[in-house]
Amino acid sequence: MWMMWVGSSAVTAAVLAISADRLDADVWSWLGFGAAVVPLGALLVVDVLTHRLPRQISLVSAAVVLGFLLIGDGPSGRGAVVVAAIANCLISVVFRVLTRGSLGMGDVMVAPLLGAIVGWFSPWAMVALWLVASVLGAVWSLVVMASGRRSRRDHIAYGPFLIVGTLVAVLGSAF
Repeated sequence: MWMMWVGSSAVTAAVLAISADRLDADVWSWLGFGAAVVPLGALLVVDVLTHRLPRQISLVSAAVVLGFLLIGDGPSGRGAVVVAAIANCLISVVFRVLTRGSLGMGDVMVAPLLGAIVGWFSPWAMVALWLVASVLGAVWSLVVMASGRRSRRDHIAYGPFLIVGTLVAVLGSAF
């Protein structure tokens, strides 16, 4: 578990550092991204192992990261950070309703954190976040069902795909 946490946090740190450096982030934005690294790594590992995204981590991290990103100023502006956090939360609620609860409340509660991060770079990158997460989640689901390890009735953790989608969207919007 520790190795997964360190590894996922290191990858998250690298992606955020490369992307933020490319766009000349200020010190407050760096603090915001730094505050997101360990919780995102923890959320990814916890969701893989337990199929739960603890709101204690998600909501506190979202508040801290959002606070730092609002003090700083990104390429999209302060308003985009807030709008993206709210929009990502609303998108996740819509998906939760459309999937009749298959998208868990933990995924909804992590959405503001992911939206704030993506919104700092470009609010339009949320399209990439959800597209990448959906495609990766679908491919993974097909692979584990085809291998016989899961059936259609089993739940598959979606949080890791949302986090990976966020990192891909961030990296894509920086280049």
